[in-house]
Amino acid sequence: MCISETFLNDNKDIIGFSDFNHIRGDRDLILTNKDKGGGVLILTKKSLMSCEYKLMCSEIIRESSNIEIVAGRVKDRHMKAIIVCCVYRPPNYRNEFLKNDIVAIDMIVTELINTNRPFILCGDFNLKHASSYQKLVEVMKKHKLSQLISSPTRGNAVLDLIITNHPELCTSTTVHDPMISDHKQITTTLIFQRKQREKKTFTYRNYNNININSFHEDIYNAQIDTTNENHAQCIYNELHSLTMNIFNKHAPTLQKTITVRERPLKLSENTKQLLRIRDSFDKQDLHNPEYIALKKAVKRGIIGDKKSEVDTAILSDGMWPTVNKLLNNKNTNQGEFPFTVDEINEHFTKICCNEQTNKEHAPTYQQWTNNYSHETEKFRLEEISYVTVKFAWRSMKKKLNSSEDANGISNRMIDMLIKNDVAITLITSLFNASVRDKFVPPELKRARIVAVPKTTKIASLNDFRPISILPVLSKLLEKCVYLQLIKYITSNKILSDSQFGFRPKHATFSCRLK
Repeated sequence: MCISETFLNDNKDIIGFSDFNHIRGDRDLILTNKDKGGGVLILTKKSLMSCEYKLMCSEIIRESSNIEIVAGRVKDRHMKAIIVCCVYRPPNYRNEFLKNDIVAIDMIVTELINTNRPFILCGDFNLKHASSYQKLVEVMKKHKLSQLISSPTRGNAVLDLIITNHPELCTSTTVHDPMISDHKQITTTLIFQRKQREKKTFTYRNYNNININSFHEDIYNAQIDTTNENHAQCIYNELHSLTMNIFNKHAPTLQKTITVRERPLKLSENTKQLLRIRDSFDKQDLHNPEYIALKKAVKRGIIGDKKSEVDTAILSDGMWPTVNKLLNNKNTNQGEFPFTVDEINEHFTKICCNEQTNKEHAPTYQQWTNNYSHETEKFRLEEISYVTVKFAWRSMKKKLNSSEDANGISNRMIDMLIKNDVAITLITSLFNASVRDKFVPPELKRARIVAVPKTTKIASLNDFRPISILPVLSKLLEKCVYLQLIKYITSNKILSDSQFGFRPKHATFSCRLK
């Protein structure tokens, strides 16, 4: 609350308003050669953090103009502080006095803008003539300020004003009928904006808290048929049920929401020391050459620390990953997302399940076998042993990855199950039944697709890159079959010695050496 013409001085106290903090700017009666009048006051609720803000130009204004002003720094919890100024200008319209007052207002506004904070400049300006008000308008245009009051506040004149550099923070600006005053009351509602931090919610399983002994004991006690006589689908259903029941008991799915915070720049000790010295200066030293030189040194230190951080990232991660990371941090806002999840899902489903494409490029089993000679048909898949399964799993990458496939199974789960005799027997039975029945359960053909945007401006569904997360068990089955197939191809020398790439002792650089 800002009040002008309080008629207060050092000998008078404020009665009431016990729930408010008082920031007073009483008129100096000796300096003005007046016995009463004037005075400005800011009242703030005690629930807000507030204190008087000393304007550096206040002494010059007091000596060279008629402007009376008091400023306060007001802050709500977790919000950026704003500066509120209450102004009173006596109704003197002589050119000399008016010119000095406008110059004083310009000095006040200039200093407030240099604080880089939102501010409110309000009070009784007593500029009832269009010519005098126009001089203030020129100051506001110069500094790109907004004046919020348009209705008369005394008679037909707009004397009481609210000027701000952030009009978006002011809502419901109103002019009220006067009560005991000859001026109308003006009010505005301030919005203390708090920057909303991005929040991410994710699900996870806490594998580290699993009691290993209890985990294996529950698997042994489960009623499982480990024979190899059942159909592959039945064995898969039993394995999937066992996996879900065991891990839902010992590592249930949890949900956690985190606030995304930017990692602060790690400052060097030299920069920290410069910051401490800089902050030890008072506001009166803002124009001190030593303080100005210190500010420049701090700025150079921060820039140097940023460069060092980038250089370190380039050495550890490489140049282009670092560049892409920096660019992505600046281009995270992709605007309104133009597609729904169902549209993206349908798009990628049609790509891999196009009937015309399947007819042209997917031969039947009979056509596929007819393309091979009698010698090639000698290859037969042998029964897969649990030793082969263990060996195949050891050659897999990212065995401790906790990301789950479309069936809810992760690499981490399989890594723990393979160490159990009952579980690995069930997995081996599944693979052998699949080979024997020439049948792969449909669940092992289903992948989880993550659509990653290729650009920050999404225009079509082709701007997404599909990342396919394949079922863990299907990759392990493929690896077991691959071990037998590559052994057969190598032992029968089906591939030429001149064929390089993805073969033992036949890497691509070996081709260059030969």
